Amino acid sequence: MKVAGIIAEYNPFHNGHLYQIKKARELTGADRVVIVMSGDFVQRGSAAITDKYVRTRMALEGGADLVLELPVVASTGSAEYFAGGAVRILNALGCVDCLSFGCENPDMEQLLYLADFFDEEPSEYQSFLQRHMQEGMTFPAAREQALRDFIAQRAAAAQTSGRDPEDDDLIPIDPEDTPSLLRSPNNILAVEYLRALRRCSSSIEPVAIERTDSGFRSVTPDSASGLSSANALRHLIRNRSQSWQTEVIPYIPESSRRAMPSDLWERDSLERRHYDFLLHYRLLSECSLSRYLDVSMELEKRIQSLLPMYRTSDRFLDLLKTRPFTEARCRRALLHIALGITKEDAETFRQESTAPYARILGFRKESTDLLHEIKQNNRGITLISKVADAGQILSRTQKRLFDKDLYTSSLYELMAAPQDEVMRSEYHRSPVKI
Repeated sequence: MKVAGIIAEYNPFHNGHLYQIKKARELTGADRVVIVMSGDFVQRGSAAITDKYVRTRMALEGGADLVLELPVVASTGSAEYFAGGAVRILNALGCVDCLSFGCENPDMEQLLYLADFFDEEPSEYQSFLQRHMQEGMTFPAAREQALRDFIAQRAAAAQTSGRDPEDDDLIPIDPEDTPSLLRSPNNILAVEYLRALRRCSSSIEPVAIERTDSGFRSVTPDSASGLSSANALRHLIRNRSQSWQTEVIPYIPESSRRAMPSDLWERDSLERRHYDFLLHYRLLSECSLSRYLDVSMELEKRIQSLLPMYRTSDRFLDLLKTRPFTEARCRRALLHIALGITKEDAETFRQESTAPYARILGFRKESTDLLHEIKQNNRGITLISKVADAGQILSRTQKRLFDKDLYTSSLYELMAAPQDEVMRSEYHRSPVKI
């Protein structure tokens, strides 16, 4: 049996994701596809547009065979935490042959070079980076310019020496191509996947698939191709009130549409209002914010100084972000404060010798052979199918991390469920089966 792995958020699942699963099977010859998916909170620093069970069903309807949950400590972290946590799970399953990921630049030679480069970070690059940071650039902009300077410097040195480029191990990237490589979150994630595979000494083969949608940051779907970024769909849902269904449905696979809640707009609006109150309460009640993931002492001081002006989380984010503190960094930092995810939690997760556990969110009934394969070949990872069993099968440290998943999912349910709806406990939820 050949198994392909995909790391995803499916926030929400759309036609581009359906294309990726089909293309992954085509390129790799995979018999089964296993997904490691973020739970109820995602890497951009916010709650998911629908809960993890809805997105699991959509993924299974779209061709996935098994969906596992990425622990919240990793799913809400930076690209390095997100990629590292998911790759460790796939590697620990012991049966995944390849990792498929989408990116704007599928040139594997360039991606592998960047993975090596950022693992080593030559001293010349570090000097360029520090200089640009001192000039007031944001970290992403400074990194992009520092890489461009480094590549240009090496190319000039090779030209001066008179070496033949064809006989030299020159960098396979043109300095002018660095913006297209480093400005896309998908390219950045691709590099982090490769770095994580190397850190695991994994035999999993990376397979890059070129994205064909309108782009990660686009807020307008491409009606001609029928493809849309997840960001554009979220924008439609959150800004079109009752008309969201008419505008979003064409970009959702027909097989997955029935899983979409009809009251999605109302639930999302309710969740955002409740999150505003939760975050404000945590900011007011916490004495030491710098213990939370992504919160430095400098950012803590800025949060405390601006706290009297807090009205909503979005408005506060606009006040908080600066050149040194990018919007993405601040958004994740605020989410970690709201959810109680500390630097200690993240470090504990990283220090586990293998991925600590993998919770099964759903599977296709005809694909149970994949579960048998994992049970026979896994490398020490604990599979969780029943939450009630976690206390008996997890170590104390692993249980503490898993409890964080349960706690944050309960918060999500509390924020998103209408007042007259009974909250559903994670202890009473079973994996989705189709």
